[in-house]
Amino acid sequence: MVTLSEAAEHMGVSIDAVRRMQRAGSIPSERHVTPKGFRWMVAIDGPRADAPASRPAGPFVPPARVPKDGSPLSPAVTDTTTLDAIRADHLREVDGLRRDHAQVLSSLEQLIATLHTQHSLAINALGAGLEALRSDQAETIRRLEDAHRAVLDVTVASTTREIDALHRSLLEANAWDSRPWWRWILGLPPARARL
Repeated sequence: MVTLSEAAEHMGVSIDAVRRMQRAGSIPSERHVTPKGFRWMVAIDGPRADAPASRPAGPFVPPARVPKDGSPLSPAVTDTTTLDAIRADHLREVDGLRRDHAQVLSSLEQLIATLHTQHSLAINALGAGLEALRSDQAETIRRLEDAHRAVLDVTVASTTREIDALHRSLLEANAWDSRPWWRWILGLPPARARL
């Protein structure tokens, strides 16, 4: 019985793959209690058939990556000069990316400045339009007030004339009623009729 990590190393798979096999029941497993909780142990059979007997001696050389375009694999790099050339290529590439980044940043800053200017112009135009609208509204209110005042003046003049006519009629009626008795009997008008 070995731990999950040992089983993963022995079988050449990830620990998650061993856990999935253990949960599926494809490999025997036991739960061992430890002072910190419990640990799963799995059973493995002897050495793996396709695993090498021992690790090759010497420095680790990573496997070559297969290019996406299907070109042949490059040989493993061991020469210091070649490493320096690759490093220089990478540095040039990084410098190019930095220049591209700076250009994009500059373009974005110009775009932001242009948008800010357009925003300011739009706000100014809206302010001018609002001011013109307020001016038109004030002019309309002034015209309505003038028209209302003219109608009110005509109405007041007409009403004043009617009141004056009624007042004269009332005075005339009062004058006839205030005649002395003898003028009243004789049917004579008052001596001083106020018309």
